[in-house]
Amino acid sequence: YYRKIIKKHSLLILDHNMEIDYNDSFVIADIVCTYNSAFGMDSILKGLPVITININDHLLGQARDLSEYGGLPVVTSAFSLAQIITRYFSDSTYRHTLQKKVQNYSASYCKAFSEDAAHNIIEQIGLKSD
Repeated sequence: YYRKIIKKHSLLILDHNMEIDYNDSFVIADIVCTYNSAFGMDSILKGLPVITININDHLLGQARDLSEYGGLPVVTSAFSLAQIITRYFSDSTYRHTLQKKVQNYSASYCKAFSEDAAHNIIEQIGLKSD
């Protein structure tokens, strides 16, 4: 099945044999599709938009966060996935909107989990530290 897709879309990479190094995959990617994986969060932190593939009609873990808190797209079919990818590459306004969501979500995530997380949380809830 994938061979036909890859022949038709020569720039599409489906690394089902895991031949591409983990860190290299971020360098060559324009957009990432995932389904409940820390790879999605790593992609966000590298500045890459993420599409969550949700074939079971319920999101788990970080995939839920990417959608609910990050506002990033979720697809439930090959057709909707193709629509989102096509829109991303053909509609600069949509692409910019997704990139902005990635930046905002990444900044929020880093604020919550950085070395200064406790201070940031206190500041966010309005308590003063001594």
